[in-house]
Amino acid sequence: MRRSSEAIEVRCRAGVPVRFRRPAIDEGRAGHRFRGPRWYSVRAVLGFWIESGAWWRSSAARAVLALDADGPADGAVSTGTGTGTGDRVVWRVEARPVIGQGSAVGVYELVQGIDGGWSLARTAD
Repeated sequence: MRRSSEAIEVRCRAGVPVRFRRPAIDEGRAGHRFRGPRWYSVRAVLGFWIESGAWWRSSAARAVLALDADGPADGAVSTGTGTGTGDRVVWRVEARPVIGQGSAVGVYELVQGIDGGWSLARTAD
């Protein structure tokens, strides 16, 4: 699977992704590469999981380990509870472009961050 990190728009039904849109790419005349915004229809959810963030950086974890008792160290995130530090939900889906934009089916990993934003993490299309 190819790695990616592009922001995408996702439409969900009952909390499950059913469509997503990749942004347009335009590298100009030199690259001769253009892809307009594309909507993809999710055909199947192959799996989903939660990836934990850097829980060891939370103020609660650092306090238990007696590290930096005055608060989080540089770059650490404090959630107040010691859980949920940067958790994100990953959906592996099988999808294809909406009618009129091709019919190739691919596998995509859609990631929803703690801020509610979505990104495309990996593709196999």
